[in-house]
Amino acid sequence: MIKNRIKVVIFFLFTMLLVGCDGLGKIPAEKKNYIGTWYGQYMVLTITSEARVEYQYKNGNSSKSIDAPITDFIGDDFKVGALGIYTTFIVSKVPYYEDGVWKMVVDDQLVIRKESRLFSSEL
Repeated sequence: MIKNRIKVVIFFLFTMLLVGCDGLGKIPAEKKNYIGTWYGQYMVLTITSEARVEYQYKNGNSSKSIDAPITDFIGDDFKVGALGIYTTFIVSKVPYYEDGVWKMVVDDQLVIRKESRLFSSEL
């Protein structure tokens, strides 16, 4: 009897952990200008309306990538990750429209939103 209760509790906790990994589920209305694919000198950052991030960074021999949900907005910044592994993207200039294009500054890098998407080999 006790073993069954323990199994139920463990199953419940595991399920709650998995549900918590989904992130926000959608971008809040006040952050809708974040949605899109943004290109910078060393990065490509895609933010979906479902609050998911695909990030690729390459500078010389250094590279990294992230594919994870947005879990929280902290002011203008956003936290991305799951299962206890998180990173925060620092937005020092929120999306703004200038000279016919959308721009934003993320992690000290100017990025421009474009409609087309480059392949990772083009980074």
